[in-house]
Amino acid sequence: MHDFRAMAIFAEVIKQQSMQQAAKQLGLTTSTVSLAISKLEQQHKIKLLNRTTRRLAATNAGEAFYQACLQMLSGAERAHQVLEQQKQDIEGTLRIATFSSVCGIPLADSLKTLLAQYPELNIEWYVDDSFSNLYQQRIDIAIRGGMHALNDPQLIARKLFDAEMVLCATPAYLADKPPITTPQDLYAYQWLDYQPPDYLFRHAEHGDIRLTPKLRLLCNNSLLSKELLLNHFGIGVRSRAEFGQEFAQGKLVQLLPDWHLAPRPIYLVTLNREQPARVRVAIEALGAALAGYGA
Repeated sequence: MHDFRAMAIFAEVIKQQSMQQAAKQLGLTTSTVSLAISKLEQQHKIKLLNRTTRRLAATNAGEAFYQACLQMLSGAERAHQVLEQQKQDIEGTLRIATFSSVCGIPLADSLKTLLAQYPELNIEWYVDDSFSNLYQQRIDIAIRGGMHALNDPQLIARKLFDAEMVLCATPAYLADKPPITTPQDLYAYQWLDYQPPDYLFRHAEHGDIRLTPKLRLLCNNSLLSKELLLNHFGIGVRSRAEFGQEFAQGKLVQLLPDWHLAPRPIYLVTLNREQPARVRVAIEALGAALAGYGA
């Protein structure tokens, strides 16, 4: 019989790029990890790893074996989920991944309520503005924005709301700048965004204008980008709901309010339609908490 435990250990070594780190993640000794790899190499009579004092890397055979090990682990995880789906008790660990701009009170309050209602439930909340790998990180629920959430046909995406996107800046940044009356005026301003700007502005009378200004400052973290915007670094396109308080207090102002940008769809994403009880109650709670977030 194949040594599936050794295969799982090997996959973790490649993932961590270190036997010591893999051992730490798996709760094993480094010698146990090393022995498992050696047994695999002896069993198959092929070298899986190139080892030096400073570096560890998979051979060509090791990389192919690693991909197969990932498929094995994914299958094992699916088998585990089949059993979990039969359980109705709301317990265990719920893993959630979100981008940082939705880490506000509506989501936090919802998770707080879940923990209070279900004492046997634990939550791991991962915040990352890049797309988490739901398979490798064993994420139960992810909140994702934009059409990229629909790229993987194996994922189930439930639309929560359309976030209204607005062009904005601080009054202090705009104070010594010429007035902005058309989208073309925006080329003279300093842009702050998470990607090179490419926006379609729509006006009821003047039609559509596509704008691709030069990006002066790229920031891939929503929370840091928010701070930069509030500290007068330039202009940016953000969700109105994310900055509701700042707009109300006059810390931010909307630019070109008669020109409209396409809304950004926000989705709740899962791996499967059939879910254990803890995931089902979380989907319902998070969906209710975020349903009006984009309004």
